[in-house]
Amino acid sequence: ILLIGAGLMAKSFWALVHTAPGFRSEHILTARLSLPRSRYPDNRRIAAFEEEVLDSLRNRPGIQAAGFTSYLPLSGSDNAWSFFIEGRPPLPVGVYNMAKYRPVSPGYFETIGIPLLQGRWFTPADTAESPWVVVINASMAREHWGTQNPVGQRLHFAGPTWRTVVGIVGDVLHEELDGEAKAEMYMPVTQAANVESSPTIVLRTSLDPGAATAELKSAISKMDYATPVD
Repeated sequence: ILLIGAGLMAKSFWALVHTAPGFRSEHILTARLSLPRSRYPDNRRIAAFEEEVLDSLRNRPGIQAAGFTSYLPLSGSDNAWSFFIEGRPPLPVGVYNMAKYRPVSPGYFETIGIPLLQGRWFTPADTAESPWVVVINASMAREHWGTQNPVGQRLHFAGPTWRTVVGIVGDVLHEELDGEAKAEMYMPVTQAANVESSPTIVLRTSLDPGAATAELKSAISKMDYATPVD
């Protein structure tokens, strides 16, 4: 019985290790920031701080790419919102379209290796003043558009502002490696629907973890020396 149990456990572990999570974890360093509301009261100020940090990191040796996200895959944190698709009839009472909610910065997809399947990623031109946009994953595209092309279609959530679908990215196993991919919608942090005061930065680096951590803390301290980095 012990041998059989050990064999099944080893088989399950082998399957999990060789499961493609939808992103690349090699040479990745992540850190969570805690931004006090007194100095960062809204998404505009948070997005400006993130942009300054990313600009500082781009010129540092060994830092290949960087981006911010509010919900890191396999971190245990998550969020979801209901949404409405333009031109669709109203849903019955108590029935909602639901998708995972993912505010990210430009550069996040490229850094963590989530593939672009169609359309485009976010760019610094996607600001609070520009037309609002959203990137969805493949599961959301299949579930809500079937064989139709969702790029160019519009949806809205947490407010009346319509967002145009500008891209489709690959699925990510966000909750667990032996789970299923869920519908996800990504939006620029500048256009997020609520304040995300604990963003996570993702670095792709050729440095060892200690050196990469030192570079990251140095860049953040130059922007705000009092910001805790976990």
